[in-house]
Amino acid sequence: MGKPLGTTFLIVSIIILILGSHRYFECQHWVVQGKFPVSRGSIILVMALSFALIVASLMVVIV
Repeated sequence: MGKPLGTTFLIVSIIILILGSHRYFECQHWVVQGKFPVSRGSIILVMALSFALIVASLMVVIV
């Protein structure tokens, strides 16, 4: 169970990196126009992915 879990951590970290990069450039675009977008979707997605990884890690350790 350790190798699939490690692969999952790697995939999720790449997804979070892509989300962060997209958010950065989106904010740069809006700041130039004098606005700043609210971030709800990406924060909720990262929170859900992190929670799922924590639960999966605990399941591997407990079982």
